[in-house]
Amino acid sequence: MQAAHLRPQRKIELCGYDLDAVAIEYDDDAGQFDWRFELGQGLGIYWALPIERNGRLRLAHVDGAAYTVDEPELIADPWICDVPLLEWSGDLQTFGDGTKLVAVAVEATSLPAWYRCSIVVKARDGKESAESFEWRAAPTETEAKRS
Repeated sequence: MQAAHLRPQRKIELCGYDLDAVAIEYDDDAGQFDWRFELGQGLGIYWALPIERNGRLRLAHVDGAAYTVDEPELIADPWICDVPLLEWSGDLQTFGDGTKLVAVAVEATSLPAWYRCSIVVKARDGKESAESFEWRAAPTETEAKRS
């Protein structure tokens, strides 16, 4: 498992946590990507990541800068926040098998609860492909009645 850590150009706070990075993970054995928000609060290190592929985000306390967390602690399920559109492009990361991450866009809203993370990768042979991870909460009864 390898990861690219993309850092925002300016400080962004999400629900009381500082956004440290958007991590794009790549399992070159399976040829699969995944993603997560890496967050900080004081000395704590937190991850907001999908419960499953295209699933809701969960927030977990995974470690500390000056202490160790033995087992990740679930903080919120679901974890919902507003994230402005963040985009990166260029030669962002070259993974061990030669696959290159060339573009990432991520955003989220709390009303309605939704996120999307889109990536573009270039294979060793130069072919580009795009992949998108997306989740939207089921509408509440009130929202459904308005439709």
